[in-house]
Amino acid sequence: TSSVGSSFIFDGSVSSGMSLGLTQGFSLRNISGSGGIFNVQVGADLRPSGKSNSNIVLRLKLFKNGAPIEGSLTNNTFTPESIYNPVSLSTRCLVYLDNSDEISARFDIFVENGVVPDIRIFSANMVAFNV
Repeated sequence: TSSVGSSFIFDGSVSSGMSLGLTQGFSLRNISGSGGIFNVQVGADLRPSGKSNSNIVLRLKLFKNGAPIEGSLTNNTFTPESIYNPVSLSTRCLVYLDNSDEISARFDIFVENGVVPDIRIFSANMVAFNV
């Protein structure tokens, strides 16, 4: 098992009460001054960056303040024959965020046996808005 983090660019011009999170990688932080229910959506186009002789599972899961959010897991399995085809992973959830709470996404890769390749991320986005 290998956990992969990514960094991304925060577009403050469209932000309303959110900032770049303090967690390494893909995260947003509620700085609105109050709590609320947020619709969080994360999507990414990715694939393993190398070849393996066994099946590879790429997984995307959301976290609130470092704790996993139940029901947010999505994954895709690659066979050795399909390793070079990128896939889209996406997930969304409704979550209550107090002021200063963070929502983050993590991409993981699992290999049954053999070499664990890196993950190549072609594009990724995270959107969180108060509902």
